[in-house]
Amino acid sequence: MGYKIETLIGKTPGQLANIKISLVDSFSKMGEDKIILLENRAMYYETFRNTVKSDAALQRKWETTKDGIDYMKIHERMRYIELQIAAINSSLYTANKEAHNQY
Repeated sequence: MGYKIETLIGKTPGQLANIKISLVDSFSKMGEDKIILLENRAMYYETFRNTVKSDAALQRKWETTKDGIDYMKIHERMRYIELQIAAINSSLYTANKEAHNQY
């Protein structure tokens, strides 16, 4: 899924770029899974909309389903990967500046 930030320290720019590619691939696959879960959520909402009093109650009810739990897990994992990619981008930027004696 991802890499611990501590494991990224001391990597060469080439290694960081390869890790970034791997993270982007994982992010993309999770995005595809998230779309499927959102489609399932729409069908769930359509089915159970009349059984609850509010949209918030319907949302909480969906979050207790397997799809709802999977969605929340994917959402949090994607946020974590975004932070990892941001850390890698910062490291690559700094390495580039250091290579040109501009940092």
